[in-house]
Amino acid sequence: MKLYLTLMARIAAGILLSLPLLAHGDNLAMKPCRAGIFNEGTLKQDSAEVREQCQRAAKQGDATAQTYVGLMYREGLGVQKDYDEAMKWFRKAAKEGYAPAQDNIGDMYYYYLGFENRNESFRSQDKRMKEAVKWYKLAAEQGYAPAQNSLAIMYGSGLGVPTDRAEAMRLYRLAAEQGLIEAQINLANKYFDRGRLEKEDETEAAKSYAEAAKWYRKAAEQGSGTAQYNLGKIYAEGRGVEKDEAEAAKWYRPEAEKGNQFSQVELGKIYAEGRGVKKDEAEAMKWFRLAADKNNGEAQFQISKMYAEGRGVKKDDAEAVKWLRLAAGNMNTPAQLELGKRYLEGRGVEKNVDEAMAWFKRVETVEETGAAAFELAKWHGGSLCIENSNNIAARARWCEAEEMRWYKESAKKGYPEAKAALEALAAKGSLQTK
Repeated sequence: MKLYLTLMARIAAGILLSLPLLAHGDNLAMKPCRAGIFNEGTLKQDSAEVREQCQRAAKQGDATAQTYVGLMYREGLGVQKDYDEAMKWFRKAAKEGYAPAQDNIGDMYYYYLGFENRNESFRSQDKRMKEAVKWYKLAAEQGYAPAQNSLAIMYGSGLGVPTDRAEAMRLYRLAAEQGLIEAQINLANKYFDRGRLEKEDETEAAKSYAEAAKWYRKAAEQGSGTAQYNLGKIYAEGRGVEKDEAEAAKWYRPEAEKGNQFSQVELGKIYAEGRGVKKDEAEAMKWFRLAADKNNGEAQFQISKMYAEGRGVKKDDAEAVKWLRLAAGNMNTPAQLELGKRYLEGRGVEKNVDEAMAWFKRVETVEETGAAAFELAKWHGGSLCIENSNNIAARARWCEAEEMRWYKESAKKGYPEAKAALEALAAKGSLQTK
């Protein structure tokens, strides 16, 4: 999905305009406006004085000031939000060929801002997307990186233009090479996805992952939390780079300290297992709890494991089950699978086969590893499947059929133990494996 960033946010992120900030050098009224807005390429605090200065400069025809005034009305900065007024000022600046204004007009069409209550042709998404493309192209052709990124999204998604992934990659690269964080992340994502799809060519996959790592690093070094997290994952998994858990921890930490729950979970795992850092289970629990406070299911599952095994905390099975239930309720599939096993075995909970089967089947419909199907197969192949039946022979045949069905389903998803189980059944000659 296209990230919604205003001109001001892009500048605040350290992305300088490719055009002069002062559109008309002889416009003295714009100088205090620029001084109020910008400070070495970053955004200063918005104020009534700055707004007044910019409005004065905008009325004198300065395109940069006109664009800023347009943003004031679009975002409701010190004025009543008014999309019509925003569009009026953007169009004034765009008429002068000012790329940031053209890009913002593209955003107005893309996000359907100011068209909701109108009986006009732009209610049609296709027409709006074509109009957005028109304005993005005008800005992109001037080398304006945010517009190049926006246009790349349009080509990649086939919005307003025929799908052209090669053109999308070209545009992402142009914007990324100018230092646009959004484009660097988008380009890295595309290379990462390409690496995952190159299942039969490890050399090409490695090249794609290496490109992904390169662009994530560039964005991460500019302070992007998303890129820092993704770069950490790349080092943790050794995709396109030498596997380096210490380097992974280095990139997880900044975002974890800022409160990013996903980075907190990954950093916790690294400390829990002592991967690339000195093992510190108390430190691991600290990070897991921080993420769990945000209702993160994976963090809750990890806390459950720590209590179950007595790692970093006193062993407490009741506490383990409490956290397991929370994680399962937050759709964490490993937690749901473990809860199913506990109900099957009566471990920490009252034994309940129906409840166990319900959890296994819930997991089986969403997870791709085949682990839940394997558990279902094991249970149907055991003696518990047959007990308390009035017709033992019929029940045994049904259990055997279900065992085979679930092993096949597990093997189809690539679960290694399922394949071995099928081979063992075939060797007994009691069941058909095809």
